[in-house]
Amino acid sequence: MPAFEGMTLSRNHFYTAQGTERPMVVHFFSSNGTGSRRASSVVQKVYEGDSELLVVGISEDDSAAEARQNVDELGIHFPVILDEGGRISKLYGVSDVPATFVITQRGSVIWVGAADESEEGVRAAVRVARR
Repeated sequence: MPAFEGMTLSRNHFYTAQGTERPMVVHFFSSNGTGSRRASSVVQKVYEGDSELLVVGISEDDSAAEARQNVDELGIHFPVILDEGGRISKLYGVSDVPATFVITQRGSVIWVGAADESEEGVRAAVRVARR
């Protein structure tokens, strides 16, 4: 998994090393991305139902204000980083949003989802990531 760090929209420092003891979901989205609303809702439901899972959103919006508005409208409660300049999306090879990565506690990407991802699909990938 490509390592990254950044400041969340709520002004907390986030770094991927926080996830070394548990599986992690990295969710790329934007207010302009077709399917981002649905995929973000799926990731939020998974986040709410699993206190042992580390989830971080990567907003591809143009500004922090736009990202905050989008997060509020989508009802997202997991940490979100604004990907200024596309630095994190380049690390992950993301060219279209939404995109969701499930990563094992050892740092291996084992599943990648897009706009059509389902809650059960993400949960199943997280179960595999725990093995």
